Amino acid sequence: MPQLPSGTRLWLSAASILDPATGFLPSGRDRFWYRDVDPGTDWLPGEPGRPPECLRTAMVPKDRIEAAAYVRVLIATPDEADPSWRGDWLLTFERPDDFTLEDWEASLTFFGSPRSLDLLDAVIERCRRQAETGGGLELDGFEPAMGGRPALAERLAIAVGNADRLVRRRGDSELAGEDDLVRRIDERLEAMYEFADRSLDAHGPHRAIAHRLLATLAFELGDLEEAVRNARAHEIILPEGADFSRRLIARAQRADAGGVVRLGPRVRGPLERAGDV
Repeated sequence: MPQLPSGTRLWLSAASILDPATGFLPSGRDRFWYRDVDPGTDWLPGEPGRPPECLRTAMVPKDRIEAAAYVRVLIATPDEADPSWRGDWLLTFERPDDFTLEDWEASLTFFGSPRSLDLLDAVIERCRRQAETGGGLELDGFEPAMGGRPALAERLAIAVGNADRLVRRRGDSELAGEDDLVRRIDERLEAMYEFADRSLDAHGPHRAIAHRLLATLAFELGDLEEAVRNARAHEIILPEGADFSRRLIARAQRADAGGVVRLGPRVRGPLERAGDV
């Protein structure tokens, strides 16, 4: 636990990975369970409060770089007695706004230290042992929430409201020129998109809500064709959703006619946990 020049303290934690000695559900062949930010939340990294979490599975990391995707960076400012997790993972950790240049340089030195490298080796072993003790039953798409709302349909319904709030916030941030905040909101929208898309692998009443969420997210992320396709699927499954679908399709057609171009949902690699479950 180094103390940075400003007095801020820094930790690396493997606590997101479930203890191999603790019995839990099977995780599948060469897979392990870990805690991640719930993809349906509107909480953004760096914001106050503890982020809502869910349990996910991922492939056992093969090297230190892959292991860094599951190591949390904990921070305590000089005014804070205890460290907190701001949503940062070692692999993708970026310089926080409240870090001085000297803090950042000291952090990078710590991340490359023998102590940190030993932790990454221990993470690989922890994941491997958990996978061996967890059993081989495949649970594709199973992603239990930790906030008391395990039902998939309810989680998706909550995500719809969260997505609407993030979209409004994104518009305000674009007008204010807050590029970093816009980027973080886009990353949260992409995580929601992946969550909703994975949910379609299972049958059930949640599918109408999933298509509505996907339609909204695809439109905001620039994939107008997918937005229209999901809006129509939502209306087919839930005729009462016709007003939403028609409004979104009309918006997509206007955006297409106006030449609006955005990149659309980004396909993430395994180190960014796109295909964990």
